[in-house]
Amino acid sequence: SQEPDRDLVFPEGTGLRMDANQLIRLELHYINYVSSDPVDVGGSIDIYFTRERGELQEVDFIFAGPLGLYIARRSTGEAGTFYRPSASESDPWHVFALTSHTHQLAELTTIERAPNASAPGVEVHASRSWAEPPLDIFEPPMTFTGTDGLRLHCQYVNPTDTPVGFGESFNDEMCFLIALYYPSHGFQLSF
Repeated sequence: SQEPDRDLVFPEGTGLRMDANQLIRLELHYINYVSSDPVDVGGSIDIYFTRERGELQEVDFIFAGPLGLYIARRSTGEAGTFYRPSASESDPWHVFALTSHTHQLAELTTIERAPNASAPGVEVHASRSWAEPPLDIFEPPMTFTGTDGLRLHCQYVNPTDTPVGFGESFNDEMCFLIALYYPSHGFQLSF
């Protein structure tokens, strides 16, 4: 989640595999607009473990977006992609959480559920906040069987005298969708 305080509860019967000595990487990004003085920044996360016997569906994630975006100086720009899950009728994907990720020039980011890259779709996520886009939770989850997918669209305004392209720096841009899902079949977690 990119929101300051957000709960994410996995659907019943799902979980993440945590092996012995599992590495957990948490990222905290903070930009200090207020002062040139250093600022102490911190964050916390609570993870709850279970040792219940039985099988759980393993949760996975999608992190997808275009790498070739470009916004000319003093102009507007767009970027996007269409992502079709590798699901099927016999092994559907169940998307239960979804968000977007951009940097500071993004004005609007939308994600639609659509049959292909150009057909009309149904909006399932919208954000005008590059810093804190909402984490949308779907109860029940959206089920994908390989007949449709997620279309991501990002709109930008570049007021600077410098063109901006894709990159990891704060002064670069991104356009990504992030989705948490579990398959109906496939990997099972057994305890």
